[in-house]
Amino acid sequence: MFKKVILISILIVFTNSCTRDDICSQNTPNTPKLVISFRDIINPLQTKEVVGLEIETDYENSIIVIPETSSDSIAIPLQTSTDTTKFRFKRRVNDSIFNIDKIMFVAQRSEVYVNRACSYKTIYENLNATLESDGDNWILSLDILNNTVENENEAHITILH
Repeated sequence: MFKKVILISILIVFTNSCTRDDICSQNTPNTPKLVISFRDIINPLQTKEVVGLEIETDYENSIIVIPETSSDSIAIPLQTSTDTTKFRFKRRVNDSIFNIDKIMFVAQRSEVYVNRACSYKTIYENLNATLESDGDNWILSLDILNNTVENENEAHITILH
């Protein structure tokens, strides 16, 4: 009998300890990614797929953010711990060679409280992007469409190639 009382007590404590607002819903907005669209340099109104695109961070211990794919738009995460994020945009030229362009994104971060379960999300403002010239860039131009990154509903930057 004593074991049953203890078991029932433990169950009551566990079922009452989690409330509905302790669970972060997948529908709750979190830190947005930077959305980039790729367009044709000759006709900037025309989207242009990048074939063999791979994106990785440009740091000592680089991480592949987007494995090799072909796409006309991507979404990549910016750093939440610093105002600067560096990426290598790699486009496959042939089986063994990539053309690598480096872009540095700088934005002012601000934390916005979401709720008790989800905590905070980061919003990026005053976004700026700098393409490192290497004499063989496949990325020809960058155009910032929206310098505030607070959602993923539309492109923030257009890359012309």
